[in-house]
Amino acid sequence: MAELRTHLQQEAMRFPGRTSQGGFRLAVDRSFSLPGIGTVVTGTVFAGMVRVGDELLATPGGKPVRVRSLHVQNREANTGGAGQRCALNLAGVDKDEIARGDWIVAPALHAPTDRLDGRLTLSASAPHGLKHWAPVHLHLGAAHAMARVALLDGERLDAGQSAFVQLVLEQPIGALYGDAFILRDADARHTLGGGRVLDPGAAAPAQDPRAASGAGRAAA
Repeated sequence: MAELRTHLQQEAMRFPGRTSQGGFRLAVDRSFSLPGIGTVVTGTVFAGMVRVGDELLATPGGKPVRVRSLHVQNREANTGGAGQRCALNLAGVDKDEIARGDWIVAPALHAPTDRLDGRLTLSASAPHGLKHWAPVHLHLGAAHAMARVALLDGERLDAGQSAFVQLVLEQPIGALYGDAFILRDADARHTLGGGRVLDPGAAAPAQDPRAASGAGRAAA
């Protein structure tokens, strides 16, 4: 265990720290209620700073919330920042109105999307490639959603290759430029690969009938 701990610490030092600049974003992984306290959400702060009294939004739902109090790394605090684990006691929202996969964000960053462009790299060890309009499980932040992969150049992406893709989701999520994502196959048995979001507000490709016909081809 000592060797493992040392190895993990050394590897962690290789990663650049998250910035506390810009708008606040917390990826919610739990939402619950405590007697006498109210709604509490926990998660990892991806960017920015949060302070007691801040007015924020829950996305993708868009519910306004206010930070009553907060804990950072299991200790009461007045502020929290990027890279830290935080628990936020929120006013203005019920625990059932926020779920795992939601975000608590600065109001300017509320931009839910169900279609995003990105650069996808399939793992060299992926069990199979991806065809245009293939169904996948998308993981981004703490969110998990079903999506279709629209290949923007070609009809197939093989293991070990990279390509620009458009991910068409079954429901909106919160996503911003640069966010990392992971794709798993339709049965959620294999991790296929991952990439980065390039355009979180993407439009359908102009004069590209493949997205419209992809569902029919997949069914065939």
